[in-house]
Amino acid sequence: MNPKRMLIIGSMAAAITAGSGVAAPAAEAGALDSGLRMKAPAAIVRTAGIARKDSLQQALGVSSDEQLYEEIYEGRSLAEIADRHLGDAEQVIDLQVSELQDQLRTRLESGSLLLEHYYAQLAELEAIVTRSVYGEALK
Repeated sequence: MNPKRMLIIGSMAAAITAGSGVAAPAAEAGALDSGLRMKAPAAIVRTAGIARKDSLQQALGVSSDEQLYEEIYEGRSLAEIADRHLGDAEQVIDLQVSELQDQLRTRLESGSLLLEHYYAQLAELEAIVTRSVYGEALK
């Protein structure tokens, strides 16, 4: 696989998993304004994003975003990163599949995804994520 493509795919997969809730600036602003009040929906979204990010770092065995970035920049797949740091590549796959399933479900519920496309994407999701985590070429 082309190292640039592997870097891009790995970065996208890590960003999708780690970036939950970041894409909604209004929600983040609400979370910052609300402090630690857990009743505010924005605070719950923000907390979920942090938990997923920490879960990814834990699954990979890295301690920071910077360490993950350096590993990806050096051309390592997420599975190689997990192996180097005594992490668990299968846990990384599970986290990413779960996050992407949530995103697909949200798109279906909002009407931006047809039911047939939802099922088609859902059916191939785990295989695509697995190949991406292991740095294999996507066909």
